[in-house]
Amino acid sequence: MLEQCDVGIVALDPRHKSHNIPGKFLTYMQAGIPVLARINPHNDLESLINSERVGKVCTGGDAATLQRMVEELVDGLVDGLVDNQEMLDGAKQRGRALWMRLFSTKAAVEQIVRAIEAPRSQSVLILNQFFYPDVSATAQHAFDLACYLQNNGDQVSALASRSTYGQSGGRLEADETVHGIRIHRVGSNVFRKRSLLSRSVDFTVFNLAGFLKALTLPRHDVVICLTTPPFIALIGLFLRWIKGSKFVFWTMDLYPEVPLAAGVIKRGSLTHRIFDRLDRFCLTQADAVVVLGRCMRELVLAKGVDPAKVTTITPWADADEVRGVHGDGDRATNIYRAEWEIGDRFVIEYSGNCGIGHDVSSVCQAMLELRGDDQIRWVFVGGGVTRPRIEEFVQKHGIKNVIMKPYQPRARLGDLLSLGDVHLVLVADRFEGLLLPSKFYGVMAAARPTIYIGPAASEVARVIAEESCGFAVANGDCASLVAAIRQLQSIPGSAEAMGARGLAALERAYSTRIGCAAWQRCIRQLG
Repeated sequence: MLEQCDVGIVALDPRHKSHNIPGKFLTYMQAGIPVLARINPHNDLESLINSERVGKVCTGGDAATLQRMVEELVDGLVDGLVDNQEMLDGAKQRGRALWMRLFSTKAAVEQIVRAIEAPRSQSVLILNQFFYPDVSATAQHAFDLACYLQNNGDQVSALASRSTYGQSGGRLEADETVHGIRIHRVGSNVFRKRSLLSRSVDFTVFNLAGFLKALTLPRHDVVICLTTPPFIALIGLFLRWIKGSKFVFWTMDLYPEVPLAAGVIKRGSLTHRIFDRLDRFCLTQADAVVVLGRCMRELVLAKGVDPAKVTTITPWADADEVRGVHGDGDRATNIYRAEWEIGDRFVIEYSGNCGIGHDVSSVCQAMLELRGDDQIRWVFVGGGVTRPRIEEFVQKHGIKNVIMKPYQPRARLGDLLSLGDVHLVLVADRFEGLLLPSKFYGVMAAARPTIYIGPAASEVARVIAEESCGFAVANGDCASLVAAIRQLQSIPGSAEAMGARGLAALERAYSTRIGCAAWQRCIRQLG
C-alpha cells in the first residue's frame, strides 16, 4: 500500500504539546515517502523535517491551506525551482537516509551501545588550601574546574581552609554549597605570611586538619590535589590507599625545587633530601599527573614519572569574563581609570601575586628611568612577599607615577585586566618550569600585549614567540624593557595587534573551556 503513496500525512491535535516523533513518520521515512506534517510550531518534528528536507510543515491555517500544501508537494511547485520528479526523488532518498542514520534497528543498537559505553558521572574531591571565594590564582583555577565538572555531570566537592590568602583567622563558613559544589573548610591561618617558620606551621596545621576531615568524607572516585600547601598531595595518596580513590596530582609548582631555587634550602641538605623523596614518591604513586607546561613536564619526567601518566594542561582564562570591556578598546570607560585618577595615561600593569619566584629588579630600574614621564602609570595590584621591595624602592627614590593597590574582586576582573595598556609577567632565573604565572592567560583574554621578564626557556616566553603577542626580556635587561614600553606607548597600533593575536591564541588553545574539557577527559580515562 505504501508503494502507491506519493505523500504521507502526519497530523497532531493542536493541543498536543509533545515533542515525540510519531511512529507513522518513521514508517514514511523507511518507505522513502515525503511527508506533510500538520503540527504545532517549534515542534521537534518541524525542525527535523525542515533541516533534512523530507517534506513540508503546516503549523496553522484551515483545510484549504492544508490542501494547497499537499498540491504543492505533489505537483512539484515548491518555490517553482524544481520539477515534480526531481523533488520527489530527492525527498525519498533523503528520507531513507534519515531513517537509516537515526531510526533503523542498526542505528538504535548503536545508540544503546554508546549510552552503555558513555563515561559515568564521577564524584570528585578537590584539595587546595585556597578555594572560592578566594582570589588567588590556584583558588580561581580550582573553582573554574569544579564548576565545569559539576555542570558537565560530575559531583564535585572541595576541601580548603577557612582563611583567605594571606589572612589570619577563620572567616569563611565551615560548610557551604556554591553552584552545587559542596565546600568543606577546616582550620585557619594563624600567622598570615610573616616568616618562613610561621608559614611552615600554618601549612602543617592545615595538612593535618585536612587529612582528618578527608577521612570523615564519603569516598570519592577521584581526588585532585594541588600544591598549596606543599605536600597536600600526601592526603590524596592516603585516600588512594585507604578508600581506593584515584589520585591526580596537579603540579601548580614543584617542591622542593621552588625553595631550592629561592635559596631557602640548600641542595643536598637533609631537608632537601627528605622533601625530594616525598615529592618523587607522590608523583610516581599518583594515578595521573597534570603539569602546566613543557618545561615543567621535562622536570617531572626527570623525577622518574611514567610519561603515560603525565598530561600537560596550561592555565587558562575566559575571554567572556572581559567581553564587553576590552571589545571596543575604549579606555575612557574603564572604571579603574576614573577611580584611581589615571585618565588617558599609558598604563603598565602587574596584577596578582609577587612572590619568591618573581624578580622585580628590572622593573624597579625601569621605573627609576621613567619616573619623569607623567604620561605613564605603573599599576601594581595584588600582594606577595616580594611586593614590599617594590614599595620600599618607590618610596626611597620618590617615584610618583606608581599606583599600589590590593587584590580586587574577581567580579571586576574584566575591568582590571583591560586597565593596562601592557601587562608585566615575571619569572626569576632558575624558576623556569617550576611555576607558570596564570596571569599571562588573563592578559591574552583581555586582548592586551605582555612584556615577559625572565628566562627564555620558560613556557611564557615560548608562547609569546609562537603567537607574537608581546615581548620577552631577560632579567636584568632594563634597556630592552624600557625600549619595549616606549614602542608600545608610541605606536598604539602595535599594542592592539599583539593583543588581538594573543586573544586569538587564547580562544584557539588556552580558554577555560578547552582546559577544563581536557581535565575531564583526563579523569574519566582513569575509569
